[in-house]
Amino acid sequence: MGAEVAVSVKSNAVTSLNNFNDTLIVKMQLKPGKWVILGRALLQNHDGDLQTVMARILHNANVEVDRVDIWATAYWRGCVYLQGTLTSERDETIELSCSTYKGIAQSGSLIAFGVDNVEIQ
Repeated sequence: MGAEVAVSVKSNAVTSLNNFNDTLIVKMQLKPGKWVILGRALLQNHDGDLQTVMARILHNANVEVDRVDIWATAYWRGCVYLQGTLTSERDETIELSCSTYKGIAQSGSLIAFGVDNVEIQ
């Protein structure tokens, strides 16, 4: 009982975020099963204006597992943390994507733990 396997992926690349386009930061492949998924990205607003900065964990080509929206001040910089669970009967591609009008994402990572059971309360 407990965690059966852990899958981890990270990227040290600096990725430009422009025009609120959803931008892939990092992705992983998971086998069928029950998963606890954690994600992280360091985001920065490079615009002098207030704007939304968003990070999402996605599966199955754009289904949200988790989403964080931040109202970022001019030149704001911060680490965004995401979490979620997924029960899947087929192979899944999990993605961490981010967006803002003008900014960057870096230090993106995903980690997934295969577990015996997921109980949603």
